[in-house]
Amino acid sequence: MVDIEDYRNLGENGVERQAFQFVLLSVTNEDENHPDDNQTSGKRYDYNKPNTTERQGLVISRVGQGYYRKEILKRWENQCAVSGLSITKVLIASHILPWKESNDNERLDVGNGILLSPNLDALFDKHLISFENNGEMIISNKLSDEQINILGINGLSLRNIYDDMFIYLEQHRNVFYEQQQL
Repeated sequence: MVDIEDYRNLGENGVERQAFQFVLLSVTNEDENHPDDNQTSGKRYDYNKPNTTERQGLVISRVGQGYYRKEILKRWENQCAVSGLSITKVLIASHILPWKESNDNERLDVGNGILLSPNLDALFDKHLISFENNGEMIISNKLSDEQINILGINGLSLRNIYDDMFIYLEQHRNVFYEQQQL
């Protein structure tokens, strides 16, 4: 069985890039004493230690990512759209409507972007938070009060809101609310 994980990181030139990791998995019966976040139908993925740590492969690059990041940084004045964090090396130019679901225009549309700190970006990408058109943060019912307190996300909102974001935020909220029902 193969699992594909995607993540964002910085390349050697300091430009953010999308990366994919292909993980070979073996499937074993779930051990109730060892719960795993990757549970599926009573089975868990048992990640095996690889015998090599590098592999050469074909890479598909996302053209325009550098331009997009530069425009998102400019729009949000090099600060997280929520917290105001200004460590640009860690801030993520996040797409509201994901890249894979966007057409070429939407992928580079500054209205389809929010500059977020890594923790907020992860929550946003997994639809554990979203934003109303007035900028107010919506928090998933899948997060416990304790998790919300640890994350420090209660009562947060976007520092600014732009009209060209509304259509993308609505699409993000639609998925957010669908996932609340699962």
